Amino acid sequence: MHITELLTAEQVSATFRFVTPKTLANWRCKGTGPRFVKIGHGVRYRPADVQEWINSRIFTSTSHYNTQKTGEP
Repeated sequence: MHITELLTAEQVSATFRFVTPKTLANWRCKGTGPRFVKIGHGVRYRPADVQEWINSRIFTSTSHYNTQKTGEP
């Protein structure tokens, strides 16, 4: 992977229009969003990590979502 392949929060937001840079920042604090790379003061995202996070959010029903959310079987 080359550093030019890393995305800023703004680029993630522009590509995946369902999330804002502020939401990404909140998720980073909570540890609930996609994995990120911290370089100095900058934060970047690998496209594969964003896609992996999106894939982890695929559910077959609302009950499946609720069990994943609460950790119950």
